[in-house]
Amino acid sequence: MDLTIIYKDESSRIITEEQAAFLTEYTVITLKNGAVKKKEWLVKRREGDLKSVEYYLDSSESKTEIIHSYQDNKIGLTIYFNSESSNGFTLWNFEQYGKDGTLKFKGYTVYNEKHWEVMFCETYWYRGGLLNRGRKYYYGNQFPNQYDDLLLKFDYNADGSLNEISDFNDNYDFNQGPVQLELFLSYMKAIDQEFLWDKHSYFHSLKPYLPEAKEFVI
Repeated sequence: MDLTIIYKDESSRIITEEQAAFLTEYTVITLKNGAVKKKEWLVKRREGDLKSVEYYLDSSESKTEIIHSYQDNKIGLTIYFNSESSNGFTLWNFEQYGKDGTLKFKGYTVYNEKHWEVMFCETYWYRGGLLNRGRKYYYGNQFPNQYDDLLLKFDYNADGSLNEISDFNDNYDFNQGPVQLELFLSYMKAIDQEFLWDKHSYFHSLKPYLPEAKEFVI
């Protein structure tokens, strides 16, 4: 088993362990055989350090045991399980627990081969799985850092239909903030950055969660 530890700052840029020691907030990522196994967020505060964990479960592990181990240490936990992969993307179920072990939310997330989030949706499990929020992300595939490369954020309504689109890094100068689809398409065409909506069917609605092809997603 090959384990690798990576440290990242608040902007998701890779740093050294020594650099992390001087920061008040950073992330520790554990890779197992090249795949993300665990993410730990650490925030240093005067009244005590805060910590939350993302844990990616494999078939040999007990979800209950992992949940209890973090509950005993009063650490907030998001646990990922039941993964499904297609076309270089991986869909995970997740459950989010408070420090006392109380289940807060359930949902789904999709990662690309770089472990960058492509889709996220969170449901109120205690309200019959009603959608709380859903998003998809469109990347430029130009920069090594996720948040530098992120171009567009698509937000969806409770029924899974598209609500609005945001220019994440102000690459297109959306002075008015998030916009509706019609305005987005006309604006992009006006600035000679036409977004071919018919060729980006993955973003038309929240479902399907997993992209059916790589093309026009990344």
